[in-house]
Parts: sequence; C-alpha cells; structure tokens
Amino acid sequence: MQTDLMACIQRAAHQLAEISPDRLARPGRTRQ
Repeated sequence: MQTDLMACIQRAAHQLAEISPDRLARPGRTRQ
C-alpha cells in the first residue's frame, strides 16, 4: 500500500541523513 511506500521513503531519508556530512558536523546526534 501507499503507507508502506511512504515508510520506506522515510527510512531511506533517515539513512541518508545519517550518512550526510551534517552527521559528521554533529557527532553528538546519534541514530535514534
């Protein structure tokens, strides 16, 4: 369903956020 697709996209976005340089700039923010 669309809900699964949205959830998958959100997970991908979170993973990209973890890999993004912004994470290196803020080492205090770890994956929740």
